[in-house]
Amino acid sequence: DGAKVSLYINEMADVARVDRYLARATGIPFKSIRESHRNPDVLKDRMGEVLDALEKLPYMIYNISGWTAQEVARHIRFTQPDVVAVDHIHNFDFENERDLARISAVFNDVSKQANCALILGAHLNENRVMAATKPRPTVGDIRGSGMIKNMADVVLFVNREQDHQGNSLDKAEIY
Repeated sequence: DGAKVSLYINEMADVARVDRYLARATGIPFKSIRESHRNPDVLKDRMGEVLDALEKLPYMIYNISGWTAQEVARHIRFTQPDVVAVDHIHNFDFENERDLARISAVFNDVSKQANCALILGAHLNENRVMAATKPRPTVGDIRGSGMIKNMADVVLFVNREQDHQGNSLDKAEIY
């Protein structure tokens, strides 16, 4: 709706993220879009759709692998987006929960300074990931959950259904 959105990713390559968006926006299978990097003729008949979808990309994507939280914050202050999503906080260099709290504080501060909404992606504790039979996760299942409880205004979970082999299905729930 006209908001300037920036996605800072340090987990998935920016090309892969754009490919996922293109697959959703055009209905072209993700596998075909990935194949087109090696063989451009795969999408020859649908290139107009792809270019139209790219022109309408609803967010800017920045690959921040190797960046510090301070470098990302500096970039946010410079670009002044309305919404910032960082995927994800646990890929920044930290040794303990205190370091993670400092990283989170950097993002919390910059969101106030830049007057933008902030979304931080996080990982679940390893023991929670391994316990796939448990009910859906809670805040206590997030790595560094004490810090997150204290700093977050809202904590949302995306729960994707999986088949018996552990493959994600299209159906997802946000709670």
